[in-house]
Amino acid sequence: MERVNGILLRVCLAAIPVIGMGWILAITDYFGVALTFQQIVAVILGLACMAGLLRYPYFDKPGLLEFVLSIAGFLCWFWMAYNSRTGSSRRTSARRTSGFRASSHCSY
Repeated sequence: MERVNGILLRVCLAAIPVIGMGWILAITDYFGVALTFQQIVAVILGLACMAGLLRYPYFDKPGLLEFVLSIAGFLCWFWMAYNSRTGSSRRTSARRTSGFRASSHCSY
């Protein structure tokens, strides 16, 4: 288990700058995938959470507990990143409409 955790830790630490540089260079735009700032930050936070749990374990060596918690932490951040765009797009038109209505009835 220690070997798996060590490999996973190295993969997480290597993926953080790669994802950041890929987002800065807009590599995903070439594939037709538009990612927002919140989505990228959430994935990077998930990887950092995973790396933190594996680098600083609760006991002497990282074991199954740290592995499960790190995967769960990453999946929670990834779930937020996955749902952040669909959640905001559902509310955007309603917010624009209500804001427009409020501003059109306002007299200064």
